[in-house]
Amino acid sequence: MITTIHVDRDRIVSNRDKYNKPVFIVEKDGVILLEADKIEILGPSKLVYQPDNPHPVLSERYDNNRSVRAWIETESEVIKTK
Repeated sequence: MITTIHVDRDRIVSNRDKYNKPVFIVEKDGVILLEADKIEILGPSKLVYQPDNPHPVLSERYDNNRSVRAWIETESEVIKTK
């Protein structure tokens, strides 16, 4: 199964004044596995950028102006690091 990782741009904006939420979101099959500020991918991965075809599952949480157009895909384990 493919795990996807993306940056939540809305959180970056809201964290400008005061840190409060991690910005990396790790998901598999539309289910959030973890949220973190630092992660490590323990194996091969690929970066995907599709400006005209946003990720359908990841973009469900955002309006059309905030669709996820770039993400990382991996079948490797992803862990939260300090």
